[in-house]
Amino acid sequence: MYKYFPHTADDLKEMMRVAGVSSLDDLYKDVAPSIRFQGEYDMPTSKSNDPNQEKKPSASRTGASSQAQRRQTAARRRELERRRRERARRKRNRMIFRIVSIAALVVLVLLAAAGISRLAGKGNKKDSASVQEQNVAKAETEMDNSQTVDEASDQTDTGSEEAAAEPTPVPE
Repeated sequence: MYKYFPHTADDLKEMMRVAGVSSLDDLYKDVAPSIRFQGEYDMPTSKSNDPNQEKKPSASRTGASSQAQRRQTAARRRELERRRRERARRKRNRMIFRIVSIAALVVLVLLAAAGISRLAGKGNKKDSASVQEQNVAKAETEMDNSQTVDEASDQTDTGSEEAAAEPTPVPE
């Protein structure tokens, strides 16, 4: 089977009719004759299209070149294997980088959270002391108020003025 099928005479006539020319030379009429090539092209005849040509054995079938070809094939395989290992190494490194990056982000988030809670805890410690003092003061005030109310109710119940004069001692 041939790789190239040349145009037939009918194909050429049809193409020239569509292009509006009567010959192939008419296609080049706008090109100056001084720059046009006038001779024959020095090209070797086609070897693959000549059915009468005797076929030579290919280089892969001769004993001398088969060893060289095997070496080339082995070298090609080694190169492909080296490239495959390199791609796998790069992929592994990318995965390690991603894992380390994610781990670093997690650590940063945890440190930030610990710092925030530590700051909040310090604020609570300062506040908790003052809150505790306020709570103690409130409790003392409430105790004083409840004693005063109790004394007042005792005075109204008993009617004694002496009970009103002496305050009841508060246990500490």
